[in-house]
Amino acid sequence: MAYEYIDKLGVGASTCEKLRSLGVATPHALLSKLEFSPEDSVKFLGRVEFEQVVRELKGQGAAEADYGELPPFRPSLGARFAEASPASLHERDQRNAISAEIAALRKSGDCTSETQQRLQNLEQSMRDSLKASSSR
Repeated sequence: MAYEYIDKLGVGASTCEKLRSLGVATPHALLSKLEFSPEDSVKFLGRVEFEQVVRELKGQGAAEADYGELPPFRPSLGARFAEASPASLHERDQRNAISAEIAALRKSGDCTSETQQRLQNLEQSMRDSLKASSSR
């Protein structure tokens, strides 16, 4: 790995060696690692060295801006989904309404024959809707 940026920090050889042992290749990555857990970083380097390294790394940050923007993300693998049609959105909304009504009837605890018949009809309606949408 390229650790040249560590040598340019202006810290002692022992501090440079400690920083190299972290295995971080860029100034921004090292700064991120140190600032993620400042208490542990102070224990690792010492308060004065930690503050000096952070100050120097923040000064070196402009050099990484020269790398420019990342290219746009273009996934090469995976499924592509078509936009949902208005008809499928309507069917989904109907299924959600049926599901909500089924849940409300079950929660009500009403055991009358009318309620049980309504529940069976709704469940059959849900099954029919799911079969129709899966056959497309």
